[in-house]
Amino acid sequence: RVTTWHHLVSPWYNTAQHRPVNATDPFKRTNATDPFKRTNATVPFEAVGAHSGLPFGSAKNVPSAFRAMAGNALDAPISGTAKDKIRTIVFHGRSDSTVHPSNGDGIAHRARRINLPQSIETTTVSDVEGREYTCEISSDLHGTAVVEQWVIEGQGHAWSGGRPEGSYTDQKGPDASAEMIRFFFQKGGLTSA
Repeated sequence: RVTTWHHLVSPWYNTAQHRPVNATDPFKRTNATDPFKRTNATVPFEAVGAHSGLPFGSAKNVPSAFRAMAGNALDAPISGTAKDKIRTIVFHGRSDSTVHPSNGDGIAHRARRINLPQSIETTTVSDVEGREYTCEISSDLHGTAVVEQWVIEGQGHAWSGGRPEGSYTDQKGPDASAEMIRFFFQKGGLTSA
């Protein structure tokens, strides 16, 4: 299964408790403490996507959430084993004044630390619809993208490539929805059975 979240919201994630929720009953909490860890009690995500959000463990209550959004996130310990690896794609606008861009960096950093003891790094700088962006891809030793981090210059707190009639969208820049779907269905690497 795959999921995406925008501001840490998805049908499988309970943001108030900072825990994945049970796949068969989204209102039933699990005992998991980290969405990157897979157990029998959690949804076995193959990939996750984050757009303009906070890293796991960056806040413990409302005041710390506001501090994290301002760029002063708590430093949650990074732990994990081979079975905890989950491919991750991250989008964040460099001009986001609601959720500081350092939070996107924190999500990508955590995913790299858990997923890739060694990696091949590829950086692309381009522009779409007048927005320059940087896409940094961290691949495993087989060449499969395991972590993608997209940083969009000049973009505020908005979904990149979104439709203009939507709220908190910016039609300029790369299409985050299309890129996440492409990433989720990419085969190989951590998604191999």
